[in-house]
Amino acid sequence: MANVTSGHKRKALLPTTFLLGLVFYSLSAIAQIRVIDNKGTIQMVDTSKWKLNGNDIGNKNTGNVGIGTDAPMAKLHNTGATILGSVALTDFAANAPIGTAAATVDTYSGAVITQTTAGITLTLPNPTNNPAGRVFQVSNAAASAQAVTVQGVTIAPGSSALYRWDGAAWNTTTALANNIPLSGLTEAIKTNTIDNTNYAQVWNWSTANTQTPLSISANALTSGNMLSLASTATGTTGSLLNISSASAAAVTGGLVNMNFTGAHTGNGLNITDATTTGTAVGISAAALTSGSALNIAASTNTSTNGLFNVANGAAFSATATGKVATVQANGTPNSGLAVYANGNVTVGTATPAFTATTASATKPTLGVDGTINASNYTSPVVSLTDAASITWDLSQGNNAKVTLGAAGRTLNLVNLKAGMYGTLVVTQDATGSRTITTIQKGGAAVTSKVINGGGGTLSFTSAASAIDVHCFFYDGTNLYWTSGFNYN
Repeated sequence: MANVTSGHKRKALLPTTFLLGLVFYSLSAIAQIRVIDNKGTIQMVDTSKWKLNGNDIGNKNTGNVGIGTDAPMAKLHNTGATILGSVALTDFAANAPIGTAAATVDTYSGAVITQTTAGITLTLPNPTNNPAGRVFQVSNAAASAQAVTVQGVTIAPGSSALYRWDGAAWNTTTALANNIPLSGLTEAIKTNTIDNTNYAQVWNWSTANTQTPLSISANALTSGNMLSLASTATGTTGSLLNISSASAAAVTGGLVNMNFTGAHTGNGLNITDATTTGTAVGISAAALTSGSALNIAASTNTSTNGLFNVANGAAFSATATGKVATVQANGTPNSGLAVYANGNVTVGTATPAFTATTASATKPTLGVDGTINASNYTSPVVSLTDAASITWDLSQGNNAKVTLGAAGRTLNLVNLKAGMYGTLVVTQDATGSRTITTIQKGGAAVTSKVINGGGGTLSFTSAASAIDVHCFFYDGTNLYWTSGFNYN
């Protein structure tokens, strides 16, 4: 208002009074709120649209509010950027809430955590005012050294999770992942962990008839696994990997097809079982009426190890007692074939008919509880070493030959079992008159009976270079000898 002098007072009195009346009328007719805009200019805001409530101001408009637009399409429509308040939180050393409601969810729309301690689980506090709709985002800073779990969601460094208050509890929008199509997935830029808690995941390609529904490739992989399935659960009754088909038609490609075209030194399929009990690989075909539970077909190439190779490592010695392979023919235990780690093989019995008991007995044996039908049977001929005591290890063969170099030799039969037969070819040296006068079983005396009342002593042709053949049968107590002389 301009200054008014004494000479002008009378002239100005009436207009001034009139103007003040207009101002007072204006203020009383239209209620206004004084605000300061972003340029510092005082503006008067129509109180018919805004209401003061302490330090808060609310819009009374029944329509939408626009920022940067005069045609808002929502209750609040901002055509520019919006910055939401966020609180920075440092490392949590123990499981805890991320803070009080007043310090976090009541005041801010998010939090950024820099986490260095591993294995931490955090929770969000309930908001003080709890109508549904509040949104709060938690970010694990890219500089974090560890992942952190918030409200059951594991957040890797450089990742975020969004939570929404439903009026009673915080919900995570990650639950929407059940409805995300595979085509919506993008490449990962960090190592990720997904905890599905108790929610089973089902992928169904019900209309895929000629495609490859799921393909995993790792062309640059030099170490590690393309697919790793692991579980630390105890007492698991299911399977880490289950492949099933209900098709009544022939499956020409196989339920599982593994094709290895490149040369490799390792195994095409490698199954490692570090447990001490249980079965590493189990194949069940209870309803099979034709076909095979396991079929291994030959290619045009030959294999040095065979189409089917079961081999124990170097840690297993020749004296090991465990089984390498078992084929059970029916419901009766030991009704089939068993291969032992020491090389012995049994058919229809749990105990081989013969078990090596000396270090020199390195050759495996076959024990059969039943009848063997073979078109030919060959036993190796073992060359014995002449000495004062000549050792014949029957685990090496039940046919043997020796050239005697002196008279009065002892023949020691090692690994002699009841029911065994044996043939011994004895040759005289260039001098002749060489004899075997004592026969033992494992270094101990054993009774020998010789055909035609030989008194238990073998006879020999005395001529130089003469050849005699002596055959025996052992019944578990006595050796019964039959001899043929002078085959020269």
